[in-house]
Amino acid sequence: MKDKILQTFIIGMLLLVSLNTFAQEFYVNGHIKDKEDNEPLVGVNVVEVDENGRYLNGTITDYNGNYIIKVSSGSANLLISMIGYEKQTLEINNRRQIDIALESKTTMMDEITIVGKKMGNDGVIPIRDRAIAVSRIEMKELSSTMTSTVEEMLQGRLGNVDITAVSGDPGAGLNIRIRGTATLNANNSPLVVINGIPYDTKMDDFDFASADIEKFGSLIDVAPEDIESIEVLKDAGSTAIWGSRASNGVLMIKTKRGEKSEPIFTYTYKRTYAHEPDQIPMLDGGGYAKLIAESHYNLEERVDFFATNNNAIQVAYDKNWEDYYNYAQNTNWIEEITRDVVNQQHNFSVLGGGDKSRYNLSLGYLDEYGTTIGTRLEKLNFRTSFDYDISTKLKFNSDILFTRYDQDANYDYEDDYYKWDKSLRTMAYRKMPNLSV
Repeated sequence: MKDKILQTFIIGMLLLVSLNTFAQEFYVNGHIKDKEDNEPLVGVNVVEVDENGRYLNGTITDYNGNYIIKVSSGSANLLISMIGYEKQTLEINNRRQIDIALESKTTMMDEITIVGKKMGNDGVIPIRDRAIAVSRIEMKELSSTMTSTVEEMLQGRLGNVDITAVSGDPGAGLNIRIRGTATLNANNSPLVVINGIPYDTKMDDFDFASADIEKFGSLIDVAPEDIESIEVLKDAGSTAIWGSRASNGVLMIKTKRGEKSEPIFTYTYKRTYAHEPDQIPMLDGGGYAKLIAESHYNLEERVDFFATNNNAIQVAYDKNWEDYYNYAQNTNWIEEITRDVVNQQHNFSVLGGGDKSRYNLSLGYLDEYGTTIGTRLEKLNFRTSFDYDISTKLKFNSDILFTRYDQDANYDYEDDYYKWDKSLRTMAYRKMPNLSV
């Protein structure tokens, strides 16, 4: 008897669970049409949403505008939406059939914006499609840098790009190496590309990468203020575009061009002060004379230096000698050839254009003094660019660049005694400190 009661109880519980499950399955159907012409709408989204607006399940209307959807309960909400029509959110309220009429939605556009791919400085490959190592630097980040050349501006700002100066004088050459030196005998200079036009870094015996302004460098003639961005292609993948010339890397420069706008005038003035740090401590005149005498005494079998050497009179401090005052001084030759300087730079530009034509004109003047007396660089540069769209498939671009230099430099001293050490500063370090100026 007890077993029959237990079986009856279990069967009753199962029936209750089944009835409860069946009660939770709530179906809603209906018809959706256009409110204006009463035509059925095809492909309307019918979605069940919760209190937070999250989608739970959904369906779309068929060819006749009919739909059917299973919802979680009779108190759920439906979101009705279709492109070109106003959205509607409805409460089911235990209704099994809901017919809906959607009202069309009209949106007036003020303007249309066309987004294109951003091309690299080579003008060939979009930036996002590149598969090679690229370093890019925008000139806006360096607008306040006081430099006369592009190479000086890039020093220490690009990874794996080594730029070393031949000297610190204005207009001195710089060597550019991308990812180090690749060969000992051949050319290691990168390929320079300006506005999509490649420039050979070496022609016959002329090396652009280390040329100073006397020899003319392809980069030096581009004023830093005229540059929009610089990209460096570092690995061998760049040879797929520029060939074997790019095996040492590619330095791509994009200059500023005109744009559709009213004339925009820009003037920039930079003024800097240059001061050299303290030099290497050197001997004074008396200390130098003493060490010279001791060195000769130790090297020449301890003989009297002043009695056996004809040039000993120069460090003997003999007041009876007619040139005594010329060889009895304490001269710091590095201080004598060093000075503090103030440099200035002026740049003026105007750009603008219309629907088809655009222009950009710039004029710059640089007056840079070196901290070594006798060094100076004056540079006047003029650049203009003009772009004209003849048609959608044909465009005309022109660039004109003029640069004039006036450089003061200290030439190497010609003397077989000093051999390769002939620069002015090398001479100053080797000069006798007891000698007068």
